Amino acid sequence: IVGYYRPVRSWNPGKKAEFKLRQPYRLSM
Repeated sequence: IVGYYRPVRSWNPGKKAEFKLRQPYRLSM
């Protein structure tokens, strides 16, 4: 998951909104 989460930070702000939906999943880890 970390390898997938790292690239997200490089994404644009628009993509970050999509990442917010995955954030809860990462915290669950």
